[in-house]
Amino acid sequence: MGYNPAFYFAIDEFYGGALALASFVNAAHVNGRGVMLDVVYNHSLGSPLMRIAPDVYRNGDYDGTA
Repeated sequence: MGYNPAFYFAIDEFYGGALALASFVNAAHVNGRGVMLDVVYNHSLGSPLMRIAPDVYRNGDYDGTA
């Protein structure tokens, strides 16, 4: 659950959703803590990112050839 290669910036409801994440981040900040999100942009086939930055997100071989 939570893996969605078409909408990288959406928080899956399985993990609490966007409001839960916002609440978590706010609580961390109130307590003097920072929050770092680690995101891996992988498996971008069909993703809007392929249209936004086709030179970065593309369907090709691992060696960079099409």
